Amino acid sequence: MSRHAPRLLFYSHNGVGLGHFTRQLRLAAAFRERRPDAALLLVTGSHAAAELNRPFGFDYVALPPIRKVDRDQTWEPRERGTSITELIRVRGDLLRGAVRRFKPDLLIADHLPAGPYGELLGALDELSYCGGLAVAGFRDIIDEPEFVKNLWQQNGTYEVLREHYTAICVYGAAGVMDFKRSYGLAGELDERLHYLGYLGLPLVQRRALGAALSPVVTASSGGGVDGGELLAAFIAAAKRAAPESSGLPHSGRALRLRARSPDR
Repeated sequence: MSRHAPRLLFYSHNGVGLGHFTRQLRLAAAFRERRPDAALLLVTGSHAAAELNRPFGFDYVALPPIRKVDRDQTWEPRERGTSITELIRVRGDLLRGAVRRFKPDLLIADHLPAGPYGELLGALDELSYCGGLAVAGFRDIIDEPEFVKNLWQQNGTYEVLREHYTAICVYGAAGVMDFKRSYGLAGELDERLHYLGYLGLPLVQRRALGAALSPVVTASSGGGVDGGELLAAFIAAAKRAAPESSGLPHSGRALRLRARSPDR
């Protein structure tokens, strides 16, 4: 990284929920604490970016939103009137233009190294031309290992990682999920693999949250496209199990129940 104030671009495609964007927000906020002089730009397809970005004050570029409609990463426009081909072209042009003008030292891509339908590839080429580096960030458990390996083989993810990414960062621990073995990273890709641990709230926020809330049981369905039945079952079970007053008894306190459907 150059000696001038660092410039970082955080990319999150966000096809359904808020998980990818909020993860990038936490990374950006943590980096800003260490380097207040840094220039940070978040590029996201999240339709809620303006609201979530406000407390942090980062600059961001909003991509026209799309959504994933199945497990195999098939995408469609969130709004009617435009084809997915046209929308991906627009998103790709915005991404490439952001890199060309912002000239980041580092681009951090969340979950999809090429973006939906390869929308990030032009930006990665531009990044290389500008002399910047790219890092791919993944949650530790993506999906069933064989499904992921087949998908990555079909859509060229391994090739994209080899050609464009200096490092592969896993938000998790090797003792919980062997990312290399499970998802078929070998050779030079294995050498670029780093486990960063789990991303959480700052200690001060965790203490405040713990003091304010009773114990919480959370049901999460990943991106949420296929999670309706799970959440319906969770809510039904909560209604049956919880007393009418204030939830399940737990160590003398009420146990609060929540159901959510983020991008994990």
